[in-house]
Amino acid sequence: MVLNIIALLLILGITFFQTTFGLFSGMINVMCTISAVCIAFGCFEPLNDLMVRSLGWHPSYTLSASFVLLFVVSLIILRTLADNFIRGNVRFPQAVDFGGAAICAFINAQCCVGVMVLSLMMLPFGGRVFMFQRYERLEESSEEKFKRNSIWLKSDEFTVGLFKMLSSGSMSGSTTFASIYPNFSEWVSLSAYTVQAESLPAPLRDKGDGHKDLKVQKWWEQTAPVAARFREKTPTKMDPDPKYASLNQAPAAGNKFIAVQVDLSSASADRDKSGVHHRFRPGQFRVVGDESGKATQYIPKVISGADRIIGGLPRVVEYDNNFTVPFEDTAKMDIYFEVPNDFQPRFVEYRRFARTNLTPDAQSKEPEPRPLLILTPAQEQIQQQVGQMGFIAMVTEAGERGDTPFRLASEVVRTQDVSINGDQLVSGRLWGRRADIESKGSPTEIRRFKTPDGARLLQVAFRPRSAETLAGNVFNFVAFNINQYYAVDTQGGRHPLIGYYALIKRNGEDYVELRMSNPGDADFRQMLDFKNVTRNDLTGPDEAIVGLIFQVAPGKQINKISNQTGAGVEVNPPWSISAAAPPGGGG
Repeated sequence: MVLNIIALLLILGITFFQTTFGLFSGMINVMCTISAVCIAFGCFEPLNDLMVRSLGWHPSYTLSASFVLLFVVSLIILRTLADNFIRGNVRFPQAVDFGGAAICAFINAQCCVGVMVLSLMMLPFGGRVFMFQRYERLEESSEEKFKRNSIWLKSDEFTVGLFKMLSSGSMSGSTTFASIYPNFSEWVSLSAYTVQAESLPAPLRDKGDGHKDLKVQKWWEQTAPVAARFREKTPTKMDPDPKYASLNQAPAAGNKFIAVQVDLSSASADRDKSGVHHRFRPGQFRVVGDESGKATQYIPKVISGADRIIGGLPRVVEYDNNFTVPFEDTAKMDIYFEVPNDFQPRFVEYRRFARTNLTPDAQSKEPEPRPLLILTPAQEQIQQQVGQMGFIAMVTEAGERGDTPFRLASEVVRTQDVSINGDQLVSGRLWGRRADIESKGSPTEIRRFKTPDGARLLQVAFRPRSAETLAGNVFNFVAFNINQYYAVDTQGGRHPLIGYYALIKRNGEDYVELRMSNPGDADFRQMLDFKNVTRNDLTGPDEAIVGLIFQVAPGKQINKISNQTGAGVEVNPPWSISAAAPPGGGG
């Protein structure tokens, strides 16, 4: 709404102001503006490439900067030249002068505002720019799921259409603009419609060239249905993990699937403190080709290998679906585009500019998707509910236990920010190589955590790599300090997390980070707030282990581990907590 209002006011203001200049001046303005538009559209890719590759600027901003810079500088230069070399004027009848000037002023305003809107949409706002979003989900009761929005006077689409007409006619070259960007305004909007504002709409070009990171293993044409999963409801705070339904997704009559097997490496991925990930929405993939002699583009209908909750099975996708694929060796996905039968693909693109031609030698005559997990009905239920069998399989140890993960050398531990009492660790944080911290048999070694009076300690150790796949909505390693964790008993009571640890490998050596809280610690909020361990440390190697330490009331039976949203993994049979005092007392 705000962007629409700004655009409308600018168009009205520019139109009114330039109408007063008369028809002759208006014609000169229009010619200068259209020429500047052509320069901006024709040269923004080379200038953007120069800014990113040679100057090292961030690719999320260079596209917008190069586009608006070319337009503004060209318009200033052209208008200055016109003012200095065309000094006369031409008189017209008043009605012709006023009416013609108004038309020229409106065209000029549309082009200027169109460039402004496009440059704003190129920025990494996450898809919503000043309350304007290209595709918005409607109420679930509506027949249509999404509404496509346009700027009220369609300034951006007007400007793009004008240049497409010119580049396909008098200004056409060996490659027309429309053959690469059949719908430029759509491409701008969807490529910027990222999972989060800090996700990249365009790949980096620092550690490897992200523009060349899209590898196509093979592609094929498919008219048969795809056995896929579909989530009818969108996640909400009350229902963060809607169930998946099975669906044989078939192309509509007269259509087919173009299926593309792609491999993505780290060059085009998001890279931050939590590791390397491909965070994307479906519209950041597109296939471009020719249909009835005209260039067209399509976004995916089904994606396989991206949704880890369902084990990478094919999933029917929509504009606002979020995917996070951790980088391991390569991110391998099968992308299905629904296209008309006469569509002939030319290239596929991931994010902005990571393009690969769909060559005939890579085309497979028969559909040969990668082998995927076929779930039995029992396994299907486990995947749907993130159930107890999947969780138990990843647990390495669980139960009432007051011991530290391994015996600690007190002389080393005392040098860190911890509090100890005899052979008990009371509270604090420690980090380091296990070889340095582990006791070698010292009589003063630290063996136990201090158990709060009248309480018991429940420890649950599990493999985070598996947990992220099967229970990603529960154990969130994308951002450690978001989820609070609780042990839930059979009566529904919640018992707080009071400590945690991670055992990881780096450069072939074992490391440990451990945090234990005191009751009332202001900086402990029942979250996994690791300071030294990264997400890659946890979800990369299979041998990484995370341990959760809960304070539980005596005599309880724990049958669920959950986070603050209520999403959880069930335990069957429940873990029983003794009513008697632990050996050695509470410490």
